[in-house]
Amino acid sequence: TDPVQVLNELDLCVKEYPNAFVRIIGFDNVRQVQCISFIAFKPPGRA
Repeated sequence: TDPVQVLNELDLCVKEYPNAFVRIIGFDNVRQVQCISFIAFKPPGRA
């Protein structure tokens, strides 16, 4: 996956949903399992 594309999608998601948490999840396409997951954006004023 192209990292620039991922960051562009993240920016679009934050613009569309500015009051929501945005999580990025990475999958292993061979084993078909989740490898990584993290919060990429936390809305202002949210814990």
